[in-house]
Amino acid sequence: MQYHLVLKSSVVHSPYKKAHYVTPNDRKEYYMTKNELFSELDRIERFANLSRFQRLLTTPRKYLFGLLYKNLFYRMHSSGKRIDTCTFFRRPIQLVLPGAMDIYLCGGKTHASEIRLARFLIHHLYDDDTFLDIGAHLGYFSLLASEIVTNGQVVAVEASPTSFSLLTHNISPVANIKAMNLALSDDNGTIDFLEFPVLYAEFNTQEKEQYKQEEWFKKVKPQTVNTAAMKGSDFISMHALNPAMIKIDVEGAEEKVIRGLLDFLNSTVAYVVMEFANRNRGNDNHRMAEQHLCSVGYSPHFINNEGELETIIGSTDEYISASGMESDNIVYLKM
Repeated sequence: MQYHLVLKSSVVHSPYKKAHYVTPNDRKEYYMTKNELFSELDRIERFANLSRFQRLLTTPRKYLFGLLYKNLFYRMHSSGKRIDTCTFFRRPIQLVLPGAMDIYLCGGKTHASEIRLARFLIHHLYDDDTFLDIGAHLGYFSLLASEIVTNGQVVAVEASPTSFSLLTHNISPVANIKAMNLALSDDNGTIDFLEFPVLYAEFNTQEKEQYKQEEWFKKVKPQTVNTAAMKGSDFISMHALNPAMIKIDVEGAEEKVIRGLLDFLNSTVAYVVMEFANRNRGNDNHRMAEQHLCSVGYSPHFINNEGELETIIGSTDEYISASGMESDNIVYLKM
């Protein structure tokens, strides 16, 4: 069964488009208003701020199962367990425990930056937009975007073959998402890509240097896989895309991705959302990626708690460090 979500009678404001209303057509629609989506995100935010004991009281069966699986079975066997759950926007999704425990427990990503990013998508995507998700992982943000761009499309790009298998499963009932197993980069060819065990799969990368100081990195043995790579602007041209928003979460390969997109970004206007790491984790690639973006007229903004944009005063590097976060999603606009 395919589900579609339309924001009923809700106007979304954007510096790039004239706001308009979304109206239902003759398909069977599932309706959630913008306010309902925001209310669900508020619930996730409250859950994120609970203590472990309060989380246990809130979701006792799931919490105990997840805890036991992570600390007993996974430690003994180092194998993940595929499990079906549901997102806060009521889309079925399959996870591999002990990864993505937050989505399993409450239906959404609970990091503050990811809650704010979800609010931003709801505010600034339109029903006929194209959303390009580079580093889609298991498809959480691709699925959310697909619920909003009901007359548009989502293109989800994922370099990890293991994550891509899960991604294709999750999007299989959805008509307006297309997924591709490759890495968008600054050239065409192949790359060596590192896949970590399931507990650390969200850190899959082609740039391992940023993790060498992490304790968990010293304990795990990633698998190296050979993955097809394509220059981002060539990819967009080949598939005749005109994305209104590009989300980039590629764990250290940001500079290569942005460099490969420069031809497209120089000639168009789009939101570019890029995860930007704290300098303590190593953010040379993020800073170089930002320099490329600034060279074609883009400037950095942070997402506030309401999901709206505010201009970063000073450098993004200083903003991230002052925030105390390990990373944040920064939005770049062409001014």
